[in-house]
Amino acid sequence: MNGAEKRPSRWPGVLGTIGIIIAVLTFWDELSELIRLFTWGEEDWARMLGAETARMVQEFAPPLGFAIASAVINIELAILLFVGSVLLIRRSRAGVSCFRVWSFLVLPWLAIQLVLVLTWMRDHLSGLLQPDWQVAEATIVFWTVVAFMVIAIFPVFLLVWLARPVIQAEYSRWDMPAA
Repeated sequence: MNGAEKRPSRWPGVLGTIGIIIAVLTFWDELSELIRLFTWGEEDWARMLGAETARMVQEFAPPLGFAIASAVINIELAILLFVGSVLLIRRSRAGVSCFRVWSFLVLPWLAIQLVLVLTWMRDHLSGLLQPDWQVAEATIVFWTVVAFMVIAIFPVFLLVWLARPVIQAEYSRWDMPAA
């Protein structure tokens, strides 16, 4: 290999693989949630956890409509991320576009989910915890916010990474016919 020949960069494969892993795990998790929503009842929870714990699980569960809508939207986003990841591994500019669209869709969706979850938790946690556990409520809210921030790391990273001029120069040459 002479100086003019360069090894292809590895970032498309790395980011594509990470995207595939996230997409598959998200798809599986949300599909499982949809199946559970339509197949599990209170008696199933009671049999598995005991009547008192099952009652708390049912009381603490988000509204059915929100859970279904959330699962469907997350499945669609997972499919978009999967397709974008495969295209990125193949060094297609369409993969970059899918990653950008996914990031621009998933970030506001995460913000909406965070606000809804925190609002719902505020309404349902009050009175649920014993008085000497009130510090636990703040801890639960804190860790919920931290979890959402961790989830947002990958889409934010993608937007920043794909906006770098050196990276843009590289993927702008993809899908070009050989001279």
